[in-house]
Amino acid sequence: MDLVKDIFKNLKVYKDALNYLDRDNSAGLFGWSEGATGAFVYTISEDFNNTIVICKDETRCKKVTEDLKSLGKKAWFYPAKDLFFYEREYKTEDNLKERLQARYSIYKGDKPIIVTTFRAIRDKILNSKIFTENLRKIEFGMDIDLDEFVNYLLKIGYERTIQTETLGEFSIRGGIIDIYSPNGAFRIELFDTEVDSIRKFDIESQRSLENLDECEIVPVKELILDEDEFLKIKNKIENKIKKTKDKTAKERLEEKFGPYLDTLESFTLPKNIDLILPFIDEKYLSSIVDYMEDSLFVLEDPRFILDGENDKEEIFLENLADLMSRGEITESFDEVRYKIESTISKINEEKVLSLNTLLNPTREFYPKMSLNINMKSVVNYLGRIKVFVEDLKTYLYKGYKVLIMSGSEKKAKR
Repeated sequence: MDLVKDIFKNLKVYKDALNYLDRDNSAGLFGWSEGATGAFVYTISEDFNNTIVICKDETRCKKVTEDLKSLGKKAWFYPAKDLFFYEREYKTEDNLKERLQARYSIYKGDKPIIVTTFRAIRDKILNSKIFTENLRKIEFGMDIDLDEFVNYLLKIGYERTIQTETLGEFSIRGGIIDIYSPNGAFRIELFDTEVDSIRKFDIESQRSLENLDECEIVPVKELILDEDEFLKIKNKIENKIKKTKDKTAKERLEEKFGPYLDTLESFTLPKNIDLILPFIDEKYLSSIVDYMEDSLFVLEDPRFILDGENDKEEIFLENLADLMSRGEITESFDEVRYKIESTISKINEEKVLSLNTLLNPTREFYPKMSLNINMKSVVNYLGRIKVFVEDLKTYLYKGYKVLIMSGSEKKAKR
């Protein structure tokens, strides 16, 4: 796709943007058309170790991710956590795999492009150093202490089952260990304590696939804590409940958090970690931003991003106030995500490029250098091939270079 890159690299405004990012860590392009974001990010990302694109909502994130993948780029949509403050035995983690795959890709140095929302960046997740420390490489021929390995898997969030069928499960049959890690399903066969073979396997058919020389196990927990932290969290929750003045709310908190306190006392994380998140020491937590060094942040229409986030936050805080009045949570839960202001400050410490459809920049992400770019949105022809051909002739007559991109080789030939 060098032709796509050449289109941007030959533009003076593109070269100026790179120069200002290198010099000032900040630049803004004005007059932007969102249809060009995927191709532009595809081009500029090669100059940075990591690139993170922030869009106004998840629908837009998925579209940009799809565009990048169609250009052959390693891109991950990184969704926000689905916070849940009620009791239930099982909390679904439908988007956990996507988040873990993105973090693992960053760790491996794949120079991935992460496409996400401002809300997802505010999520408190497992500290990046703890995540890295708890990865484990399994190599052909190495020795494994099976009891220690089982304890390790349980510690980083895996659940032992009869048969491995979903993410985060492992099973043991004789000397065969099946593990479904975010980076693949692996079958490790032991001869006594020695790794005799490592293979991928298909989750649906359970059949072994190709042989591997090694595999790496990735944590599937959003939290990994030291034993003393469990008791500290328990004490913090108890103290908050004691300080609750409303008698009815206090009784409800005692009823709701009682089982969680017992779980913490046994050095075990509850199923729904969202209910203990505000009480965890910050050293165990970080943002996805902390996983990425020497990164470029591309903000697609920062004004819309912040307006949307502020609206969501207002609704979120109203819901928290309602839950607090009913004794479902304590006042600490306004700390369940990183604050909007601190997240803005963290992003502004990095290289920031804003893509703006409007001409007035935001105060929060005010670029040190503003550059104008002339773009025109393409008409959606919706099968009107004759109109498309006429417009194509007009563009060619006016001296435009035209690049037509198709979803597949078959469509391109047609």
